[in-house]
Amino acid sequence: MRKLSMLLIGIFCMSGIIMAGDNKLTAVPLFQSCGIYFEAADTQTPCVTEFREKGSDKWNKAFELVPIPEKELGEYLGNRTTGKTIYTDKAMFRGCIVNLKENTEYELKINQGKNTFTANFKTWTSVLPVAKTINVKDLKFDNELLITEKGTKDGWIKYTSDKGFTLKGDDKKNAVITVKGGEYIIFENLKIEGGARHGISLEDAQNIRVLNCDISGYGRIGKQDVAKDGKYYVGGNSINNDAGVNISKSGNVVVERCYMHDPRGHANSWKYSHPAGPNAVAVHSTGGTVLRYNDFIGSDAHRWNDTVEGIGNGSPNGGFFRDAEIYGNIFIYSNDDGIELDGGQMNIRVFQNKFEGSLCGISTGPCLLGPSYLFRNLIVNLADEDGSGYSAFKNGHGLYDRGRCYVFNNTVYAFGGYGHYNGNKDGIAKYGKELRGITRNNIFYSSRELFNGSVFKRGNDFDYDLIYSKSSELLKSTEEKLKEKGWEAHGIFGKNPEFASIENGNFALSEKSPALKNGEPVDNFIGKYNAENPDRGAFQTGDNQPLPYRPIPVYLDKYQVNFKFDIGTDILSQALNANVKGVERFSGNFEVRKNNVFDWLTVEPSTGVFKENSNVQFKISINKDKIKKPGLYKGLFLIKLENGYSRPVTVYAKAEGKEEIKKKSEGFALYIEAEKSSVPHIFKVMEDKKASERKCVYLDSAIKGMSLSYDFAVPKDGDYQIFVRVKSEEPLGSHDSVFISLDEEKNRQAHLRSDIEWKWSGCGATTSLGTTAKPFNLKKGKHNIRLFPRETLSVDMLLITDDYKLVY
Repeated sequence: MRKLSMLLIGIFCMSGIIMAGDNKLTAVPLFQSCGIYFEAADTQTPCVTEFREKGSDKWNKAFELVPIPEKELGEYLGNRTTGKTIYTDKAMFRGCIVNLKENTEYELKINQGKNTFTANFKTWTSVLPVAKTINVKDLKFDNELLITEKGTKDGWIKYTSDKGFTLKGDDKKNAVITVKGGEYIIFENLKIEGGARHGISLEDAQNIRVLNCDISGYGRIGKQDVAKDGKYYVGGNSINNDAGVNISKSGNVVVERCYMHDPRGHANSWKYSHPAGPNAVAVHSTGGTVLRYNDFIGSDAHRWNDTVEGIGNGSPNGGFFRDAEIYGNIFIYSNDDGIELDGGQMNIRVFQNKFEGSLCGISTGPCLLGPSYLFRNLIVNLADEDGSGYSAFKNGHGLYDRGRCYVFNNTVYAFGGYGHYNGNKDGIAKYGKELRGITRNNIFYSSRELFNGSVFKRGNDFDYDLIYSKSSELLKSTEEKLKEKGWEAHGIFGKNPEFASIENGNFALSEKSPALKNGEPVDNFIGKYNAENPDRGAFQTGDNQPLPYRPIPVYLDKYQVNFKFDIGTDILSQALNANVKGVERFSGNFEVRKNNVFDWLTVEPSTGVFKENSNVQFKISINKDKIKKPGLYKGLFLIKLENGYSRPVTVYAKAEGKEEIKKKSEGFALYIEAEKSSVPHIFKVMEDKKASERKCVYLDSAIKGMSLSYDFAVPKDGDYQIFVRVKSEEPLGSHDSVFISLDEEKNRQAHLRSDIEWKWSGCGATTSLGTTAKPFNLKKGKHNIRLFPRETLSVDMLLITDDYKLVY
């Protein structure tokens, strides 16, 4: 047997490398995991990977490495390219080890046939040697702090400030703090406001830590151009990727325990076009990015585009690129993705996070190289600012991808579950049998789509998931498709997972859950507990940690608070209890923090102290004077310790009142009742007490070749939007589109933003899916629009207007 060994080359350069002929083994540790790159002459013989803590006698089996036998690792086959672009690299095995301890030495062993390759590595540490500390309050500051200096691995440079001091920038300088080429720098306990684009911008920087910082008030505002694409513009350019922390061609960056909130701008929603706007973090990494324990809190007033966005996401080295840990964060209130991993995605680990209030949860499209690992995340209540939600896992992109994504022990309670793939026919013909998605032990509780249809055209390995929907039609069709492919042999279908309390945001499993103790152990990711199989989903028996994971002994009896009231009436407050558990001694000062725009929400007490074996009761109240119109008000508050760790609590307040359906406008607004078609039809006219005149039309897709037809006239040449007030049956994804014809043009599809209750949706002067708000350019005079059934839904009325604010 040939045996080789190596030592780690520097903790902060991350990796250790051993060369042996045509073989090279590289270990790339972060805090709690380690990436493995084994360039091997032979990728046909499987590897067995083991690891152990240094000094231990017990070897632990790691999860299987992914063989990359071809030098052609990524081939771009998509509608964004003409021809082919090939990214090449050496053949190798890739993978990772997870669930490691911080600041700990480990031994790694790879057995391949008769050969053994070994390595030592050490995980990152939070305790760093500081050579110099600088108080930013004492610096001469001209709206931007520009840093080019370099510390060393043995002597970091630390920037901090006094409590209560705010470092304020204006809208003239790109960022409040800019690091250009700097290295070994710490920013800790800073409160930052302003910046024309960013709070902190890291440019060609290495080994940077941003710790316990409060960053807000950054970015451009602009003016929305509805006629163009609904994006916000400054000087003819759309606003995008203004970020609390901008990571640009920088590596070994840690963003930890930060609160990012209230950017000045706002991202448009998909009803106009692909969202563009601010981010909490924008990432174009050279490798080694860690985001942990952060609160990335958007709002309906200041929606994120993606909460965390990957820059250059159509490139193998775009976005996070390689070797990232993303854990213990909350991502909330974006109009597109909670996080965009898109790019090379080599050894990206996303775990123990909470995703809420975005169109999609985690985007992995494209995973050009892979693999990525998504495990033990909680993805709930997905919805953009308009209430539209899609997949927990979004896998599609304009480029065909070949990287694997592993999806283990996640809990999904959302409109959609496992989202679409790139459907390029050439890519599918050539690579379609390769594994793209591997799932184990997930809970998918979805109302509109469980597994997108495009998923069934490519290679996957799905099993041991619990799959549930209240829609029997959706459940049946999903189960049939999965079993036809030979997937989900051990899947559980049609059984409610029985969460502890959806209403209180507690998605742990109750004692009667069918997901208990019948999952499959996955090497190194999830094992047995007391000799019994793991549970399905993110929460495990014997582990009472809420998500997002935070290493603090403070626990709440609710992680979501719900109100429902009539506008103008007194609103009863609600109580929330916080307890310190599991420690003999603890004392920590806390402060309640919330976004500036959540002024309709009050939490008392706002400050206090947590102590061992103690209870603090909070009173949550709604300021009725701030609630001006019916609708769902979405907010969040943090119970935050001085060291930056927090417990986030989501608040949903449903304000009910008489909806003004036919709003008046200073511009042109013509309302047409759906039942008043200008031509005869045989569609059912239904009674509905919430319809405009208590009547609506049931546009039945079983009736072919017939339409509703409406004549109207506009007073002048210009841009006009055509809205329809609609509602649909579940699953919404199968009941949300019509064919339209304007002025006898050829019928085309119109995908609507419908819901189970009445909702206005634009028809959209575009065929793009989701972009419903594009106006039509109409000439003065008479026009006609016809609605043909494509999928069955109900129509209340139409609105033709040059004042889009009547609806939006």
